Amino acid sequence: MAEKTELLEEDEKIVEIELERWRGFENHPFKVRADSQMIELQESIRKYGILNPLIVRPKKDGCYEIISGH
Repeated sequence: MAEKTELLEEDEKIVEIELERWRGFENHPFKVRADSQMIELQESIRKYGILNPLIVRPKKDGCYEIISGH
């Protein structure tokens, strides 16, 4: 998938990023649990895609760390 970029303001943009490039925020205070709700969420994402955007920051290795929207 090619990255799609839409300029919002000088220092903000919307970018579509492949799932494989997402990384969790290791010290995030909210923990993601592999439970039945997570399975339902995964099925919803497969069916409808991401409905709410994530906020990420780029990492040096070319991946993106998820800050908000886990």
